[in-house]
Amino acid sequence: MDKSMIVNLVLAVLCAAVFGARMYFKTRGSVFEAASQFIAEIEATGLLGSEKMAFVVRQLIALVPVPLKSVFTEERLEELAQEVFDNMKQYALERAKKMDEKKKEEENNAVPTVEPKTDETNGEA
Repeated sequence: MDKSMIVNLVLAVLCAAVFGARMYFKTRGSVFEAASQFIAEIEATGLLGSEKMAFVVRQLIALVPVPLKSVFTEERLEELAQEVFDNMKQYALERAKKMDEKKKEEENNAVPTVEPKTDETNGEA
């Protein structure tokens, strides 16, 4: 093998690796985004948790390109969906806590209103 052939081979392998990494991260981002949308939609239903997860995973499997199906397996997609759900739940809990704290602070800082005293004999203030 001459040097140009080795360089071409290295470049081809490098390009394939970069393309594969780009495809992986693009798909992973799409899966995370779609998972949050599917979770938000399915939460309003009366389904059980396992049924919700199965629905979300089925939807996510359809989004994964064929070359990455071996990387984004059903188990991996379930893990990603659970991670998204946990993050959404944590955000909601933190947001609710902040809202409660803000409400309590507003109640503590509220100016009490004083009713004017009226003269009971003639009903005037």
